[in-house]
Amino acid sequence: MLHYPGFNPVAFEIGPIFGFGPLQVRWYGIMYLIGFGAAWMLARWRASRPQSTWKANDVDDVVFYAMLGVINHLVRELIHVRGEDPGDVADAAVAFCLGGVLATRGPSAPA
Repeated sequence: MLHYPGFNPVAFEIGPIFGFGPLQVRWYGIMYLIGFGAAWMLARWRASRPQSTWKANDVDDVVFYAMLGVINHLVRELIHVRGEDPGDVADAAVAFCLGGVLATRGPSAPA
């Protein structure tokens, strides 16, 4: 039988920052950051090649809108799938924006 390791999903905590917190930095948030960073660097490198039709600004725009899509997905999942209170989700969204991609839970959002 395969045993799932029981590790803590919170890598570390930051805060409080601007009255929010502590902000919990989770492992999947770190993976989002690494994934977006690697994709952004690879795409900018490919856009810098002479045969590419993309410019560096085009790559920056695509990565920015992809990050907005991830934020939208997280907020919609909290409200519609998990049935969370929209006020708590708003707190989590503000904490997400203040803490960046890493801090995906606000002070009143459930763990």
